[in-house]
Amino acid sequence: MEEISIVKRLAQGGQGSTLLVKKRGNAATLVLKQCKCENIAEANSALSEAKVLQELRHRHVVCYMDVFLHKEGDFLVICTLMEYCEKGDLACYLNDVKFKKSRVDERSIARWGRELMDALAYIHAKNIIHRDVKPLSVFITSASEVKL
Repeated sequence: MEEISIVKRLAQGGQGSTLLVKKRGNAATLVLKQCKCENIAEANSALSEAKVLQELRHRHVVCYMDVFLHKEGDFLVICTLMEYCEKGDLACYLNDVKFKKSRVDERSIARWGRELMDALAYIHAKNIIHRDVKPLSVFITSASEVKL
């Protein structure tokens, strides 16, 4: 953890936190997702899942760069370092659109649908099932592409 500096906290929940970070010696901004595990079996399961996700490489799947274990008090914490999608998640984007009484153009919706279907087809071809597809797990890049 010494080589990572925290830029800001993106989210905090009962099971962990999501941080915007920079790796020392690297200009790239990344996301560090920390998930607290209460026992070794839970930690092993989370670590195995993260390692599988780390193998995925697709234009519309968030890239997992690294996964490691960290001890925090009585908890084992699975730390996953992943690609940062600058425009946030689709749920926040849609809430913004609703708040501004705006609309999302149909071309963007159609393109995002195709991009998500491409991502899901790739994941399924790897014998992985995403079990939690929802706007909160869809991220938007600076180029306005979506990633699962």
